[in-house]
Amino acid sequence: SWIQQTRLLPSDSTPGDIFGSAVAISGDIALVAAPLANSAGMRDRGAAYLFRRNAGTWLQEAHLISADWTLGDGFGSSVALGGDIAMVGAPG
Repeated sequence: SWIQQTRLLPSDSTPGDIFGSAVAISGDIALVAAPLANSAGMRDRGAAYLFRRNAGTWLQEAHLISADWTLGDGFGSSVALGGDIAMVGAPG
């Protein structure tokens, strides 16, 4: 049977971020999207959060934001992991 191991939450979560709208998992790494996250003082900038499992405990390791963000980018609309490479989609 399946059991819940933990609940992943970002360090700066606010209501309406849509945290978890896209998730990618590779081994002990999870990349979780939050396309409406407020980041760096900008509303709805979008973000992705990288969590790593170590000895059964999941910890946030990175908070990813776009370096060249503009309103409507949709950064964090999709995420993908492959080995040690993380991809975050921004369709706008």
